[in-house]
Amino acid sequence: MRKINLNSSIKLKVLFTDFSDNPVDPESFYLIITKPDQEQITIDVGFIRVELGYYYLDFNNTNLEGVYTEEWIATINGQEISFDFQFEVLGGGKIQQKQNLIDYNQVILVSLSNEISALDGSKLENNEEAYYCTEFNPFYAPVEMLRVECGSWMSNIPDDTLALAIHWSSKKADDITHHKPVGPNYYFARTRFVLFDAAISLFTMPVGSYGSNSQTHKTLGDLSVQNSDLDLDIKDLLKEYKEQRDEWFRVVNAGGHITLGQSLGPTFAEKSIARKDKNMVSRQWHDPWNEYYWVPTANAKYKKPGESKYKSGFTIWNYYYFSTQRLGRGQ
Repeated sequence: MRKINLNSSIKLKVLFTDFSDNPVDPESFYLIITKPDQEQITIDVGFIRVELGYYYLDFNNTNLEGVYTEEWIATINGQEISFDFQFEVLGGGKIQQKQNLIDYNQVILVSLSNEISALDGSKLENNEEAYYCTEFNPFYAPVEMLRVECGSWMSNIPDDTLALAIHWSSKKADDITHHKPVGPNYYFARTRFVLFDAAISLFTMPVGSYGSNSQTHKTLGDLSVQNSDLDLDIKDLLKEYKEQRDEWFRVVNAGGHITLGQSLGPTFAEKSIARKDKNMVSRQWHDPWNEYYWVPTANAKYKKPGESKYKSGFTIWNYYYFSTQRLGRGQ
């Protein structure tokens, strides 16, 4: 059912067809509107013909709240037919409290024309424009930390540019998080990944020098960074950033279930002895894609809920995956 506000206009549309659904113009037709107080209004003029069989009427007698019934009565091929439609008129309104009417990740441009004037009649000499960025989300590292990490080569890059690079890298961190995040280890790794990935993005931006009077200079053509106080080799710097970024990538990808430098699989395994209960115990390892290994502290066999076999894997004794049944060596 269509809904409109009190005292608003509504466009009432109708399509006349034969039994084969072919549009036709009726010999005659009219409309009866029944208002919520049961008052009836008969309308037989003022209809607009759009095309064959298609008509509409602008109706604005909507001064009462409630359901209105529109009954179309037409004569087609000598027979009188009718059909009812309904719409509802709503009065009043609602009160909303919104903390932020502007969405995240938006650039707001404020433009002032030189045609406007102050109260004393003075005008701007030229058109003025200013802009600002709304809050970036996600945003997993502060701008200040990026400046501290990278040093003076980015001292003349605006904060907005740094913040945008951090935002892009933060979105990438969300995309590469494969396992459900666990503990502060993940969040620390995510921040470190974002910092180094943002620094690499800033290096690849199509910019030349940061100003003719600046002591800092960066060019992409010969891959060099120059500073009056620092002697930086961009190749070595990029290599360092990429190595750090790739290391933290693995931790973020694992959801923090591994530490920096740790592999996704077990560090070592040892051959077990023959066991009689072959249906319950095996010398297999849990699938590292389904079972999150902790930092190796003990080589233990345990079974996950729903599994019948004990398998090897590093675990914490009180971790909820660990079965209440434990097998000692040789048992």
